[in-house]
Amino acid sequence: MVDMARDLMMALALFAGIAAYLASPPNWPWFAWHPAAMLVGFFPLAGSAILFKKQGGYTNTKLHGVLMAAAVAASLFGWYVIWSNKEMSGKLHNTSWHAWGGLLCLGIYGTLALVGVVALHPDFGILTQHKAIRCDRCVCVS
Repeated sequence: MVDMARDLMMALALFAGIAAYLASPPNWPWFAWHPAAMLVGFFPLAGSAILFKKQGGYTNTKLHGVLMAAAVAASLFGWYVIWSNKEMSGKLHNTSWHAWGGLLCLGIYGTLALVGVVALHPDFGILTQHKAIRCDRCVCVS
């Protein structure tokens, strides 16, 4: 089941990449990478990671971690694009609610990634066997 899901994910990612390339204008501006990277980081990558984790098991947990790391990396790239675009334009940073909300989301994303690696990694996480966290039928991480 995992192999089929992984193959489906790869096919969808390839299709999305080709579609994005074909739909992009010839001289795609640097700014356009900001919403593209944020969209990919917060929806298909993170959403797929959550679905793999819900299936349970060691392999799915590792795949969840890889996909979430890719999601964080895509989101940080999106932040870098907008930061560097503002630098090139000589504009001030973080002057809107959109910017502050984005920074809050990135901060939470980064914190969750760090906690996931340190505490919940299936090979060396310090809380992988903690009963209050590793419960089967509750609102905790499962």
